[in-house]
Amino acid sequence: MNIIKKYLPYIKNLGLYFTSSIIVALVGILLNPIYAMNLSHEDYAIIGYYSSFNLLLLPLLNFSLYSFYSRHYYFTPEDKRESLGNTVLLSSMMIGFVSLFLFVGFFYFLHRSTENSFPFFPYAILTFVQVYIGNIASFYLIKLRITRQAKKYAWFSIIQCLLTAFFSLIFVVYYKHGATGKLCGTLIATIIVSTYALFYSVSELKIDKDILSSAIKFCTPLVISAIFWYFLTGVDRVFLERIGDTYTFGLYSVGLQMAGYLTIFYTTISNTFEPDIYQSIAQGRKKKLVGTIGIIIGFTAIVNLAFIILAPQVIGILTANRYIESAPFAQILAVHNIAMACYYMVVKLLIGYGFVKQELYVRVSGALLSIAMFYVLIDKYKFIGAAWGQSISFLIMTIIGIIVLCIKNK
Repeated sequence: MNIIKKYLPYIKNLGLYFTSSIIVALVGILLNPIYAMNLSHEDYAIIGYYSSFNLLLLPLLNFSLYSFYSRHYYFTPEDKRESLGNTVLLSSMMIGFVSLFLFVGFFYFLHRSTENSFPFFPYAILTFVQVYIGNIASFYLIKLRITRQAKKYAWFSIIQCLLTAFFSLIFVVYYKHGATGKLCGTLIATIIVSTYALFYSVSELKIDKDILSSAIKFCTPLVISAIFWYFLTGVDRVFLERIGDTYTFGLYSVGLQMAGYLTIFYTTISNTFEPDIYQSIAQGRKKKLVGTIGIIIGFTAIVNLAFIILAPQVIGILTANRYIESAPFAQILAVHNIAMACYYMVVKLLIGYGFVKQELYVRVSGALLSIAMFYVLIDKYKFIGAAWGQSISFLIMTIIGIIVLCIKNK
């Protein structure tokens, strides 16, 4: 009975996280054939291309302050935690606004100076503005997760999903606006949920200068590290765009989307146990820490291996047999999901133990190796090479991270 009482909160939270994730996944699965019948290969290619830059833009918008919040929450006295949250969110909004303006200007200049297969307007604007506004909702979800409010987290996630689906269907299916409609629908839904999130995330319009100063010092290496993240998972689409094969680019983007659905399972199990990772580090409970990480990686591996076996049949159903050719890409990228889960756990350990500079060194070295690897693999094997490049890059990063962690934390 004591064991049941001990683990009952985890089971309840896991059930709520899993239920919300399954609902989100089911909505995506049910709507995917409808999108597939209304979006062309070029639409998928455009969405996939511009969304790849989110990985580069995101750390500039929030300055990795959310990692600071997650890591320092349990190290902060209870009477200071509201001030911590207010400072993090308000600071990220101000920093993000300036970063968004500079990023869009730089990207437009770069786009004009090179021959690009995809138009800048309106796709880049719709994509990048949505990322900025969505940061507010992301903080609210982090706050709910770190404070173990799984029920509110589940409801918010489901409502956000349903609103996105509703507006996307209107613009894509009813108005037939293709990629523009898909991006517009997502943006409108994001504005609605982020407005709600802002109201319930900020209790006072005040920034604590001491907290901000500490956060900037802590996050600066993480920001640089996060920028290099783009060269691990986003730069492949820049190389692929140069090939000029929009049809296969669309298939590659569909494969990314199909494999992306599986990350929901990782997110579910990670959201349930992530607070325990930081809490175990703070309390020095290494046995519990190892067990928690093992559960997360093991669950992720089982789900992705099952998908690899059934990928052609699953993708045929989800795309009304229009994009079944994307199955080989999706299978390889499922391997990438497993490697990425391993790397995420290493990152959480490095951040949890305060080794932020070392995490930066790991990512920079891995990013440089990955750029060279992407160049060679894409040049020789084109889109298949890009898919394998994503998988191998995270395997390399995981190995480097474990070595650094062992050296620093004997």
